[in-house]
Amino acid sequence: MKKIAFLGLIAFLAIGTYSCSSTEAETETKEKEVITKKIMYDVPIVNSDIVTEEDYEQDWFWNNMPESDLDRLLTKLYDNVISGETQAYLYDVTGDYEEFEKIPKEDFVEYFEEEWFIYETIQETDEAGNLIDISFKLPLEKKQIKELRFLEEWYYEGDEFCKRVVAVAPVFVTDVSQNMNILYWVDIKDVN
Repeated sequence: MKKIAFLGLIAFLAIGTYSCSSTEAETETKEKEVITKKIMYDVPIVNSDIVTEEDYEQDWFWNNMPESDLDRLLTKLYDNVISGETQAYLYDVTGDYEEFEKIPKEDFVEYFEEEWFIYETIQETDEAGNLIDISFKLPLEKKQIKELRFLEEWYYEGDEFCKRVVAVAPVFVTDVSQNMNILYWVDIKDVN
């Protein structure tokens, strides 16, 4: 009985060693060929243009996340950032994105309360009948995140086209003017 158990253990180890070595060999043959180290693009995640969806017979998930998935994601990209649970990095419009500048966690609430606002402009008629622009500040809110900006690396691995997300930035969009504000990056490794 002990011989059978011993032979079974040897057979199991031999099979395990063979399968691990064949997996390593398969991995080694797949070389990574970088297409681009950096590409940035926006993806709508909240589509309120129902007319367009109906006109083009698009599915409900066209530029639109299910509400429960959206809420979980926005919690990670907004609530967790403000609370300091997730590290955020300054968004630099002209940056080369070789590295990101951390926003100190203790400063983040101050940014939202004192520096980061959406400016809305509406037109009204004054007493003389002239149109005038009136601007006012709106605080940023989680519900204003309508798109995500992705920073990615694209590459081939063997015959597969692959994407590696480096960072994601919430895009705050106002309902009235459709102004876009992109204020911070979140390293995708920090989103859990």
